[in-house]
Amino acid sequence: MEHLGWGIIVRDHRGEVIAAKAGRTDHVSDAFHAELIAAVQAVSLAEQMGVIHIDIEMDSQLLMLALNRREADTSPQAVTLDDLKYQLRTTFSRYNVLACKHECNYPAHELANLGFSCAVSGAMLWEFECPEAIAGYVSGDMPLVDQ
Repeated sequence: MEHLGWGIIVRDHRGEVIAAKAGRTDHVSDAFHAELIAAVQAVSLAEQMGVIHIDIEMDSQLLMLALNRREADTSPQAVTLDDLKYQLRTTFSRYNVLACKHECNYPAHELANLGFSCAVSGAMLWEFECPEAIAGYVSGDMPLVDQ
């Protein structure tokens, strides 16, 4: 894997889209690394937006387990993974890392396709909306939220 597009969707406590972001990254080693890059982007955007409670949903069971594990990581991505775990612990008053089925992450994958068209290390940000190309998919994947 040489380069990839990534995509993230930020929702509020009601499940409404408050931001979407897509971009491109080069020098990606494998699928785990690709998912980790998307998670780093999601956490960074949430921090910039002043979020204090975060639920991260991803379709990588392996990354979800790695982020929830307390022990230090020994994978080739250990430094990035441990930095992300530290950022989660110190930035947010509450965080959850959850895995979902691949199909549930379809809007983020469509955003990743848009991100692939960006310049290297470039990104596109939509605030209080999502790109028209994925709007229908986003409304169909609304997470279950407490009423």
